[in-house]
Amino acid sequence: MLKVPRIAPDKLVDLFIGVVSAANNFKRRMAVRRTWMQHEEVRSARAVVRFFVGLHKNGVVNEELWNEAITYRDIQILPFVDYYELLISKTIAICIYRIAAPYARQTGGVSARYVMKTDDDAFVRVDSILSALKNINITSGLLYGRINDEFGPDRNNKASGA
Repeated sequence: MLKVPRIAPDKLVDLFIGVVSAANNFKRRMAVRRTWMQHEEVRSARAVVRFFVGLHKNGVVNEELWNEAITYRDIQILPFVDYYELLISKTIAICIYRIAAPYARQTGGVSARYVMKTDDDAFVRVDSILSALKNINITSGLLYGRINDEFGPDRNNKASGA
């Protein structure tokens, strides 16, 4: 089942994962749904995943995006035409979605202990992340991550889906 489970508005989940994605990245989102979103921690709603997607300049793409959002219930469509320069706006939207958690019944936000941002071309080991968060046992003021400086940017447009 690729649809996300419904979350009770008063449920506190362990991890909220906001995935930034472009409107026309249908295949990437489907790959995420078919791979790491099938992990038991996501299927049981211990971790919740939502895609954050801006609008496309092409109306047909937006219509397909809208249908995808209705079908899978895991997309937050943002009210602006998406450009890479607006990536920070998606990051802020992820934070607002989590901050809206006390008002989840009205806004559809998620109440979570931890919030994570990732991209639609990343594979997330949900179990490893939850285990690491449990082991460090910090409940506030945590910024956790790893910079992979071993690789440069991939400028092959065919590989990036452009």
